[in-house]
Amino acid sequence: EWAARLICRGGCKVSWVVVVSIEVSFMLTLLLAGMAVKYFPLYFKQDFDFGPLGICAMNAAFPLFVALCVPVCVRLAQHLGQVQGILLWTCLGAGSQIFLARARSAE
Repeated sequence: EWAARLICRGGCKVSWVVVVSIEVSFMLTLLLAGMAVKYFPLYFKQDFDFGPLGICAMNAAFPLFVALCVPVCVRLAQHLGQVQGILLWTCLGAGSQIFLARARSAE
């Protein structure tokens, strides 16, 4: 309610600024995540010596894992709140990327 009453200098309501900034952030996340996923097989092949079967298994497991995580994310968002859930999953995703970058290679 309070956000709808506030007005930006440009004349738009604050709620629209929030919605647009979230959408731009989401689109950038999708773009960058798509770029990262494109190079995951190369990373695992070079650093962890995955063979063709391992790469195929990993590419098959990714969408299944995402599908299994969706109900968990929905329940968590209902329990914590949507914004808090987004913040939690974003921080966990960033942490897992840092962990993956620091993981030892198979060499």
